Amino acid sequence: LLDTNVEIDAKQDGLTALHWATRYAHGRVAEMIASRAKSVNTIDELGCTPLHWVARNGLTDLTTVLLEKGADHNVLDNEGMSPLEWATLNGNLNIYTIIAE
Repeated sequence: LLDTNVEIDAKQDGLTALHWATRYAHGRVAEMIASRAKSVNTIDELGCTPLHWVARNGLTDLTTVLLEKGADHNVLDNEGMSPLEWATLNGNLNIYTIIAE
């Protein structure tokens, strides 16, 4: 799929492929998509970026990948929560530490 001419950043039902992969905790798939995505800061219908979903779902390895691709950890979702706050709320302390650095 990644080697075709498919628009990797296209949205379906308000979500990019990266949103789908991070929202449903498919870390390895998300990492492959992130490597080709034009932006890792796209916002879904809940105001979440892929980094929000990574923080919520405990995808520690993907946190660094997204931050290195320019993920903004200061974006607030529709509930007024940042990825750092979601990591804290869900007990994902490794992700909290990575984002806080």
